[in-house]
Amino acid sequence: MLTILVNSVSEADGVRLSFLESIPLESATADQITKTIRTVLELKAIPLENTVSILMDSCSVMRG
Repeated sequence: MLTILVNSVSEADGVRLSFLESIPLESATADQITKTIRTVLELKAIPLENTVSILMDSCSVMRG
């Protein structure tokens, strides 16, 4: 299961943490995780260019 949370910043709301989506994964490979994150961002109309960082907890894949 991949759960995506989003931190956003605006003048009106300040810093806000929001739940974006939880998606079951077919496998926990770096390729599958990357494809899933890209798909969710596309479906939510969030440009990849607007992302700043990634935080992972208890994952067995490397990021880079």
